[in-house]
This record gives sequence, structure tokens and C-alpha cells, in this order.
Amino acid sequence: MEDDFKIVVVTAPEPIDNEANKIERLLAAGTDIVSIRKPDIGERYVADLLEDIRPEFMSRIKLHDYPGLARAFKTGFQLNSRNITVGGVPLSSLSKSCHTLDEVSKYHGFEYVTLSPIFDSISKPGYIAKFDLNRLDLKSFNTKIVAMGGVTLNSLPALRAAGFAGAAFLGEVWRDKESFDSFIRYLAMHNSRVQYITGGSTPEETIKLASAALNGGCKWVQIRMKDQPVEAVREVAVELAPSFMNHGCTLIVDDHVEIAADIQGIAGVHLGQTDLSPLEARDILPEDKVIGFTVNNVEHLRTAANYYRDHIDYIGTGPLRFTSTKKKLAPTLGFDGLAEIRSAMDKLDFVPPAVVVGGVTLEDFKRLSSIKYGGVAISGAIGKSPSPIEATSKIVRSAYANFGYRIEDDYIKIKY
Repeated sequence: MEDDFKIVVVTAPEPIDNEANKIERLLAAGTDIVSIRKPDIGERYVADLLEDIRPEFMSRIKLHDYPGLARAFKTGFQLNSRNITVGGVPLSSLSKSCHTLDEVSKYHGFEYVTLSPIFDSISKPGYIAKFDLNRLDLKSFNTKIVAMGGVTLNSLPALRAAGFAGAAFLGEVWRDKESFDSFIRYLAMHNSRVQYITGGSTPEETIKLASAALNGGCKWVQIRMKDQPVEAVREVAVELAPSFMNHGCTLIVDDHVEIAADIQGIAGVHLGQTDLSPLEARDILPEDKVIGFTVNNVEHLRTAANYYRDHIDYIGTGPLRFTSTKKKLAPTLGFDGLAEIRSAMDKLDFVPPAVVVGGVTLEDFKRLSSIKYGGVAISGAIGKSPSPIEATSKIVRSAYANFGYRIEDDYIKIKY
């Protein structure tokens, strides 16, 4: 079953420069909900803010105030001490701020409730944690409970283990530009358990297959067009980017750093052993873009650890076995070779999130998870299927059922 852990971002109470753009970037990168909380700013500011956000994002926005605006813009709404009822907003689009477990049980049927403060607040000095994660029993509640208050990326594994259905971020996101950019990169990695690497002999076929993977539930697509001119790659990227942003999914491009840097909606770049180095790419790319790097053996890993440690967001490791979808195929690794590379990561104290590529099948997922790989990169199993949408859906369901090892947890460990 697909992971449905919600990522919620609550706005800072004060106005933020280019706030509409930042909200759109958060939603495009994969934030499930942005909650606009501006209790002291006034309705006019919030109305102008909503006017500047594209209509297709409204279903993933909640307001904490001004129910009339929620009805007018068709957003969700979060009930709180200032607004205890609201009409005209569907129950499934409502959430509620709760501060005790007794409150939580009253809101069955709501999309979720937030429970706070779970940790000492980042944004409100003196707002101290009220709950002990080790003693919380959330299994008896039918309502989805989202943790709020002092939540950071580092706390996500503990919140998952405690049974929360999501996490709401505030201070962690809005502290400074570096924090915001880091959060955007995390959102991309949150989508990375199943990656589709495009095939297709023409731009039209590439767009068709990438769209099919998206419709089948794949949240990460890499545009790889080795034999096509850069203009064709750019054409495909420009065509696909809007739909991936609207769905909060991750679209990256193979090799072409300049395309990743220039086009809104391209989340980053994947680099092979003969491409621009991750160090050079990081100098070109904005700080919110991810960089993936191919590792075919322990020597490649050692180079990455020694020279690119601070610049790589994830690695693609393989090939597991022979595949006809890549012309210049490195020597196959098998499970023993993959295990050797994974063991070397620990010895080098360099454990970036790692996905396995090259001839991977559904039957491999559980074994790959057992040797601490967090996901797979698939090409032919989707692109050569008579029904790419159905093939993608089956792969995604199997991956979420079998990969207990979380790639985003690896990302948190190495980056934070």
C-alpha cells in the first residue's frame, strides 16, 4: 500500500517576501497541504495571496481564518479557537487544531487533526512539548493525527514509529533561505522510492510514457534521452513540468544540468560517471535542486565519498542484472555486488539514499530492502509494457508493500 504520511507546511504568521511563489514551490515539490495561518495580518492580504496562487493548487491549501475566502477560493479550512465552525466547506476538506487526545476523538470524518505541541516549538519560544512519544497510543483513533509543534526533518522517523499520519512544519521551513531550499530537496527525495527512467525514441513517445508513469502513481520520473539533441530534451522538459508540479511529483533530467537549472518544475539532475561532476553541477544549480549520481562499483562510491559527499542527494547503484534499455551497460553487480557497495557505505560513513537500477523485477524488492536499499529505478518494465499505466501501478503498489527501508530516512541522516 502506498505511503500516505502527510507532509503539511504552515505559513509563518507574518508576511514573507514572494510568499505566493514560495507556497507554489512547496506544493509543486510535493507538500501535501499548505496551511495559511495569518491571524493578525487581515483578510485583504490573504485574499491577495490566494489570487496570486494558481487555481489548480487550491484543493491542497487550507485557511486557518476567513471562512468566506475558503468558500470563494474552494480551499480547505482548519478549525481552531478563533473559528470553531465553518459552513460550505466539505467535511473531507476540514482539519482541526487539537491540544489534547480527548479532543481528537470528536472529529471523525475530518481529513485530519493536528495535535500539538509534540516537541518544543521552534517558532514560539516557551511553547513546550506536552506529549511523550513513547507513551502515546494513537492506534485507537479513527481520525488521522498530524504531529505539530517543533517538528523537524530529523524527527520524522520517530513520528512515523509513534503512529502519526503526518507532520506539520513551520519554523523548520521558514527559518531562512537555506532551510527552505533544504526542505524542497527533501520533498523530492520523499517521492523517490520508485523512479521511472524514460525510454522512447522520439520526444512525443517520451512524453507519452512519462505521463503514463505519472498516471500510474509513479511520483518520480527521470527524463533520459541519450540520443536526442538538447533542444529535444528541453522540449520534453517544458511540456512535462507543469503536470508534475500540479501533482507534487518529482521530474528530473539526465545529464543536462543547464536544463535543470533553467526550467521551473525540474527538480534536479542525474549524473553518470562520464558527465559533469556533482561538484561542478552544484556550482551551476540553485540550492533547492537535487543531484543524483551513478555508482557502479566500490571505487565509484569511494570517489563520491571523498570528493562529492556534500553535493550528492542520492545515488543510483547498478546494474543489478543485464538490461537492454541502456546501450553502454556497466558490468552487472548481482545481489552480492550490491551488498558489497552497501557495506562499503557504512565503512566510509557515507550513506546516501540509494536506488537500484538495471533489470530490477518485482520479485527483487523485498531482498533489496533487506540489504538496505530504499528504492528502485525502472525503465523497460514500464516503457516496454503493453499497458504502461497498469505496469506502473503494479510496481508502485509492490514497492510500497515490500520496501520497509525508507530512502527519505537515509536522506535525513546524511543531510541533517
